[in-house]
Amino acid sequence: MEKIELNGQVFEYEVLRKKIKNIYIRYRDERFVVTAPKRVAATEIIALFKKNEANLLKYIKRFNERKKFSYEEGQVKTILGEEYRLCYGTKTGLVNHDLYLNRANPKKALLNFVKAPLLTYLEKRVSYWHLKMYGDQNIPTLRVKSVRSY
Repeated sequence: MEKIELNGQVFEYEVLRKKIKNIYIRYRDERFVVTAPKRVAATEIIALFKKNEANLLKYIKRFNERKKFSYEEGQVKTILGEEYRLCYGTKTGLVNHDLYLNRANPKKALLNFVKAPLLTYLEKRVSYWHLKMYGDQNIPTLRVKSVRSY
């Protein structure tokens, strides 16, 4: 793990050498990951950091300001245009505008709660536009899958 100073701040970075043609800089877990061609010198990577210093610092600032979704009890969250107060219980469900989540895995419980209304909404919109554009009744089937992202 190497270190570089940008505008008085010291950041760690890791260089991954691959059989590619360009240099890529990513910021994850409070450090940079640089993917570079095998023949690029370390001085060239440092020069690229210095050249793009302002953009990198702006990106780090935006990245750190991004809000993380938290599952604290009593918080009001807007889900599909409706406001719900998060509560914890043994079962997942909706009582008035209180959304009860299972404490063991609140993220999974919330995704399961949102999945059915989202699928209903998407089916309605897709069928409307499919009939408007194609005019037949062969409406495609929809599935909602969860994906992992960084």
